[in-house]
Amino acid sequence: MPQELHQPRLFPLPKASLARAEFLWHWPTALREPDQSALNVGAHQCSRLNAMACDTLDVPEDREVMRTRLAESWGITCTTDARRTAGRLMDGMHSSTYEIVFPLASAIVNKTDGHTVDAHRAYLALRAYRRGESAESWLAAYDALHQLRTVAKPHPAFTSPAWPEHIRAWDFARLPYIVRVARHLGYLDDDESWAILHANLSAARSYYPNWRQFGQGIIVGRIYWRALTDIADVGPWAQEVASAVNALHVRPDSPWNRLPLHPAT
Repeated sequence: MPQELHQPRLFPLPKASLARAEFLWHWPTALREPDQSALNVGAHQCSRLNAMACDTLDVPEDREVMRTRLAESWGITCTTDARRTAGRLMDGMHSSTYEIVFPLASAIVNKTDGHTVDAHRAYLALRAYRRGESAESWLAAYDALHQLRTVAKPHPAFTSPAWPEHIRAWDFARLPYIVRVARHLGYLDDDESWAILHANLSAARSYYPNWRQFGQGIIVGRIYWRALTDIADVGPWAQEVASAVNALHVRPDSPWNRLPLHPAT
């Protein structure tokens, strides 16, 4: 039975809260701070949602199970796929489209004169056409974000949110999981894995000043990502990711509480 947190709280943690479970640390001596920080970027998915150790590249899962999971969820079956996916995540796999539709959805929410949903959809279709791209993904992204901000109530924390202009944290935060599993399957070696993780850490630091804002980006990103496929089902997904991020903020054994996003100066 995981130990409860030994710190003052106004309210007890819900039974299902991920903050009840201890974080798993593998090594008795600490990793170098740059390496640990690089792993910490993926802590919500690796260390909380998938119960991986916080301080190692190792993955304690059956290789064939993980091979199937990576192929089905990410389409990764070889080294080239792993490298390509890591690059796409660092380039803003989901954030890049979010950033296009965000100002349009904001104009609707703010009731800005001259802005209508039909006008926005026509603009996005024309912009996609001029770039030689399918408008389908842009229109789906716009519809998802518009509904999230005007109709859906994915989580109590988002009834009146300060929605971010990008969700780069959602993309950065998933990359360490991909790298660790790809290494586990032999698609990446240690040197390349660490090189990718450090590049991802640098990118995360360039966008976020601290873990709190980074965590907010993860939550909004996951809600938006789920809304792209099932707007009616965002509530449970929002609750799970909010619980994971909250655990990283409140638990004293959390990797986010051991090292800040940016090194002390």
